[in-house]
Amino acid sequence: MTKLYKIMIVLIFFSSYHLHGQLPQSELVKIIKQIQLVEDKKPDSVLTVIDGYLSKYKDYNAQAELYIEKSTCYAFIGKKDSALAAARKAKDMAYLNQNYSQFIRTCGLLANRYRNINLIPKAKSTLREGFANFDKINDQKEINLLKSMFYTEYAKLLTMEKKYDSATVYNKRALNALSLTKISKKVKFQYGTAYLASGVNYLGDKSWKLAENDFIKTIEYAKNSQWEKYQTTSAKIFLSAVYTHNKEYQRAIDTLKAVEKDVISSDDEKMMELYYYLAENYKKIDDNKNYQKYNELYLKARNSSTEEDIKSSNETLRIMDDILKDEREKKQVYKIAILSFGTLAIAGTFFIISYFRRKSKKEKLLFQNVIAKLENKLQEKSNISNDIVDFQMENPQLHKQQNPENQKERGIPEEVEKEILAKLSKFENSTKFTNPKLSLSLLSSQLGTNASYLSEVINKHKGKNYYNYISELRVDYVCSKILTDPKYRNYKIMYLAKESGFSSHSVFATVFKNVTGISPSAFIKQSENQTG
Repeated sequence: MTKLYKIMIVLIFFSSYHLHGQLPQSELVKIIKQIQLVEDKKPDSVLTVIDGYLSKYKDYNAQAELYIEKSTCYAFIGKKDSALAAARKAKDMAYLNQNYSQFIRTCGLLANRYRNINLIPKAKSTLREGFANFDKINDQKEINLLKSMFYTEYAKLLTMEKKYDSATVYNKRALNALSLTKISKKVKFQYGTAYLASGVNYLGDKSWKLAENDFIKTIEYAKNSQWEKYQTTSAKIFLSAVYTHNKEYQRAIDTLKAVEKDVISSDDEKMMELYYYLAENYKKIDDNKNYQKYNELYLKARNSSTEEDIKSSNETLRIMDDILKDEREKKQVYKIAILSFGTLAIAGTFFIISYFRRKSKKEKLLFQNVIAKLENKLQEKSNISNDIVDFQMENPQLHKQQNPENQKERGIPEEVEKEILAKLSKFENSTKFTNPKLSLSLLSSQLGTNASYLSEVINKHKGKNYYNYISELRVDYVCSKILTDPKYRNYKIMYLAKESGFSSHSVFATVFKNVTGISPSAFIKQSENQTG
């Protein structure tokens, strides 16, 4: 124990002798602050001081606050049953004191103690009991801080249940509640607690980058806050797991070594985690001497631990085991792949060469078919165009003179059908089909007919439905552009899609291949080969 801590503990203990009966609130606040400065560093010594105060002052307010700190000290030294008993006593005293803020804090503390011994249902019910009293507090700042504490504790329970997405929601609620509170040492400490819980949750979910970010934030908020060493040590141990996953083994070792001296010798659970992580990382860099050293320290800490410590620590060690297991599985898969590759390499190479030769020939043939198809369509358009001119000169408005009874017999009047075909021919020679919003009803309106007539004419004379008809016009259009205008061969597929009226790259590529038999990129390549 350093000289500073010896002086502080002596001052705390002997200051009690001039106080009698009920401890004034101002004095109690000073004592609790002094205890909190030391309890994470010398919890055994502080327990003696607390017991001195508990035997002297019997008022419920002082008893509740002192039992809170007593529970904290027991937690630091790994005595979970004693920490639970002290938390229960603190809750009882707070209830008798009828201080709702204090009672809510003790509910949060007790829930934490239940969680530490894996009594999740009890922890949840205790949190609900605390939540039920929030409406009895008037100070909004205090409510926000307490809400953050409760949300964080509940998120930890969800992480233990591997409900990572739900835990993320509550961790965010905890941080949001803090954002509404003015920064102070208490708030900084709670920020560190919330980010640490969030990081552990992301670690369990294998969201490595998010976990790393939250652990770094934990360390930042822990500076000059209550229990700085405890939060920093926890964050760095977990942070090392991220580095191990990233195969940054030396960085993981350096991170762990930086906090080795800060791990309290009586905290077997934390020592187990530290030594196990160090041993595994030294093993990864083939440092057998240090691996043996820290593996023995891990086993020694494990042998001196309680069953509860081992069970609790196993959850943390499982994270490292999962990382190492993933690596082993990847190595095994890699070995199998290497062996298989040697056998299949020659056959695979031959197959690939043959495949690409066949593919190239097929693409060339399909490309030539597209060109021939476009040329045929061009000739057809020319012939149809002459017929249309003749028809329009001879029958300008015949569709208006039809007998209604004949219409019923034929469905669409012959002259109306011819006029729709004539207008479709003009439409095909335009670029109106590149309008991405062009629907059957819109086109029928533009052509001065109804959707039913237009659909029937397209099906009868074009041999396809409206969607395929428009899609084929768009593909033919973009194929012509690629063949006749070299700059189109340098455009991205997405640009070609939009240029021809398609809503997305994927739709364009699918339709293009359905119409031509080859992909847009293959068509561009063939057109370059032909012109080259």
